[in-house]
Amino acid sequence: MGATGAQGGRRAAPQRGHVRQPVRVGGPPPHDRRLARGDRTRLALVESLLLLAGDDPEGPTIDRVADGAGVAPRTVYHHFGGLPALLVAAVGLQSARHRHLLGPATGRNPLRVRLVRLCQGRRAYYEEVGAVQRVAQRWASRHPAVEEALAAERLVLRSHLAGAFAPELERRGSGARLFLDSLDHASGWEEWVVLRDVRHHSAASAQQVFTFIVTRMFL
Repeated sequence: MGATGAQGGRRAAPQRGHVRQPVRVGGPPPHDRRLARGDRTRLALVESLLLLAGDDPEGPTIDRVADGAGVAPRTVYHHFGGLPALLVAAVGLQSARHRHLLGPATGRNPLRVRLVRLCQGRRAYYEEVGAVQRVAQRWASRHPAVEEALAAERLVLRSHLAGAFAPELERRGSGARLFLDSLDHASGWEEWVVLRDVRHHSAASAQQVFTFIVTRMFL
């Protein structure tokens, strides 16, 4: 009896015109794999720029960044369109990666503890992000996207201050904004650069200056 299927122990022949689809065994679909490969390449380029940022105050060239990532220079243009967008990505990654060093943005601890943590945190954070921030500062006037990245960074730092010293700001009432502006300036990145690069303080000495200034603001 010419049974077909499971009953006869034989498979039915595929119908004419039917194309059997290949079976995918594990792993993401090809499109997803291409996306993952692109993400790895972009990250490698960002990491290369971060590694090279301290070598030249104007920032590394596309050739050096690409070489550090193990890709051709045209790959930078393919993924970022050029160095400015790559620099924006590097600023964002470095900020997010080290933001925990700023400490908790809460006013629950005693003021003395919060002031110490503020100056310790700013020192640790600025020293980690310093190389790429210096390059970004030099590029900001020529590239609006880089200036926007730095503005976002300044907002992060200001928001941290607003949270860490919320009780003191609340008590100042209408003068809260002026006080926050002053505290933001006194503990800002630009002031750290002046102390480190212009007046040649060590990181420890620059922290002492920060501590001296911000502590007296609360007297």
